[in-house]
Amino acid sequence: MKAERHPVLEVVGKRSDFGVCTYDNIVMLVWTGPPTLEGVSFCARAFTKLHDARPYDRLGFYTLISEPAQQGTLPESVRKALARMLKENEAWIGSAVIAYEGSGFRATIVRSVITAINLAARPKFPASVHSHRSSAAERLLQELGPGARATTSYIVSLLHDLCAQSAA
Repeated sequence: MKAERHPVLEVVGKRSDFGVCTYDNIVMLVWTGPPTLEGVSFCARAFTKLHDARPYDRLGFYTLISEPAQQGTLPESVRKALARMLKENEAWIGSAVIAYEGSGFRATIVRSVITAINLAARPKFPASVHSHRSSAAERLLQELGPGARATTSYIVSLLHDLCAQSAA
């Protein structure tokens, strides 16, 4: 009988402006300050480690853009690095979600722009943008299917903890 493996939370990197962790077959990137190349680099490492450990699994990618990270525009260098990272990992990404928290006209416009960029990029995996952490987690788990053993509430809890640790 094969022993069941239990998901392990691994914090790959955290600074005051970001946190990156993996849990089960999911890479989580939390921006708590303006997005940086260093955050993208840690995220790329997380994908490599997770794919090396689980080469046959479809991986999920959850990005949370917290309100403190929503100041200004995304620098072109960071945008290009994110696009390159997604392209390099698209063969094993089963789903990607972005939670851009906040309400009001500006937040709605930003979510619309992110959606348009996703459509134009034509990723080989489903990608969606949400206004709440829980709806993004639900969608990610739905698209990953039964191979994902996380729960919506546990992902939201991890994101809360990662935000708190990064901002501290």
